[in-house]
Amino acid sequence: MGSILEVLAINGLVWLIALLACIPMWIVVAEALLSLGYRREPARPSGEPMPNTVVLIPAHNEASVIGQTLESLSRDLPANCRLLCVAHNCSDATADIARQFGTEAVEVHDAGTGGKPDALKAGLRWLDQNPPEVVVIVDADCVVSDGAISALARRAKQLNQPVMGAYFFAAAEGSRQIAGVSSLAVMLKNFIRPLGLHQLGLPCLLNGSGSAYPFQVIRHIPHGEGSIAEDYQLTIDLLRKGYRTTFVPEARVDGQLPKKEVTAQKQRRR
Repeated sequence: MGSILEVLAINGLVWLIALLACIPMWIVVAEALLSLGYRREPARPSGEPMPNTVVLIPAHNEASVIGQTLESLSRDLPANCRLLCVAHNCSDATADIARQFGTEAVEVHDAGTGGKPDALKAGLRWLDQNPPEVVVIVDADCVVSDGAISALARRAKQLNQPVMGAYFFAAAEGSRQIAGVSSLAVMLKNFIRPLGLHQLGLPCLLNGSGSAYPFQVIRHIPHGEGSIAEDYQLTIDLLRKGYRTTFVPEARVDGQLPKKEVTAQKQRRR
C-alpha cells in the first residue's frame, strides 16, 4: 500500500511540474488568440495639436543605412517635429550624412562601454537646452511607416506615459533559413503578444526602435544600464516610477536582422 501511495505521489508531482511548465506556453497562446480580435479603425483627423516632438536617433557607425532611415522620417515628418541624430563614438560619416538630410547632429565621444543607453543619455542632455514635450526614439537602421511618428507622439502626450510601436524585423537578403524563423519569432514577441495584451488593456514591454516618451518622464530614467536587454530593464525602471508602456499597433517600424551570424546569435540570445 505504501509503495502505491509513493508512486501516486510521484506521478502527481510530475503532472504538477508539467502543468506549471506549460503555463508560459498557454499565456502565449492566450495572447495570440486575443490578438485576433483586433480591428484597426480607419484613421481620423485628431483634434489635438501635434506636441513639440524630437525624433532621437542613436547611431554608431551607421553611414551605410542612416540615409534610408532619415528619408523615411523626412517623407512624413509632422509639423512641430524635428530630428536629432546622436553620432555616438562614430568613426565614419554618420553625422555628415545626417546633416545632409537637414537633421540636427551631435557627435559624442566617450569611453564607449555604455552602447545605446549612453547615446540616449547624451541626446537627452543635449535636449535640455531646448526641451521638447515628447521624444520618439528610432534606431538608425529602421524604416518608419507613414503616420507612425504622429501616432506615437500624440499618444505619449495624451497618456503622459511611454508608448511602443509595432517593431518588425525582416530577414537579411541571403541570410540563413534560421533568420526567417527569427523574423517570425520577433513578430510574435513584438506584435502579436503586445497586441493581445493591448486587447486586455494591459501594458507591454519596450522592444527597441519605435518608442515614445514625455520628455520629463524619460529624462532621468536609468535607461537599462547593467542589463543585456536594456529595453526590458527600461520598462521595469519606468514601471517602478509609475509609468506603464502602452502598445500603439498602428505605428509600424521596420528593421532588418543582422547579416553577420555572430551578431545574429548574440541578438537571439538576448
